[in-house]
Amino acid sequence: MPSDSISPQEISGCWMPSPRNDSEASGAAAVPAGSFDRFFVVIDNESNLVRAYSPNGTEANPDPLDLNRVFDFDPEDEDEAMDLEATAWLGDHVILIGSLGRSKKGNWRPSRHWILALSAESNDTGVTLTGPD
Repeated sequence: MPSDSISPQEISGCWMPSPRNDSEASGAAAVPAGSFDRFFVVIDNESNLVRAYSPNGTEANPDPLDLNRVFDFDPEDEDEAMDLEATAWLGDHVILIGSLGRSKKGNWRPSRHWILALSAESNDTGVTLTGPD
């Protein structure tokens, strides 16, 4: 990549985490709502984990919110990937939106049909994420 190019992770001066070896970052919401210099909640649509990062790339929550535990999904089962696609603020909650789609073979995948509301509280050191019970 030429040195004057902008990497996908540097859009608008904001750092975004690169996908991990076995996962894919999808959707991000600034925390607190409307800010772009504090933290970002990022969903991993393959592992069903929700993480928070500071703009410099430091992970801002030591324990990611594991939606596999919340919904009793098997993280090793490809059919139970939630395929979360986007985030948005609605009132006091970060909304996570699933793909609402089917598998590549056209099979119904209930794990993909979710719209979730999370609480994201920030302080000087990081973000606390609270999911549905």
